[in-house]
Amino acid sequence: MQLDIDAGKPAELLRAIERRLPAFAAQLRGQPVRVQIAGSAAPSRTLLRNVCSSVEAAGATRLEIED
Repeated sequence: MQLDIDAGKPAELLRAIERRLPAFAAQLRGQPVRVQIAGSAAPSRTLLRNVCSSVEAAGATRLEIED
């Protein structure tokens, strides 16, 4: 999964992830997931925490954040 931090504000990015993630939940269930952070800005702790929670709730077995 790629996350472009420059694509919008953290709240907007989180809403987009929450809209799109259910469509991929079946593919994520039981699989390791790598989230690649792209962009010039640093991701906020709140955004990272919420992304991790959302991916975990989708059923991923392992989560890796690549900055």
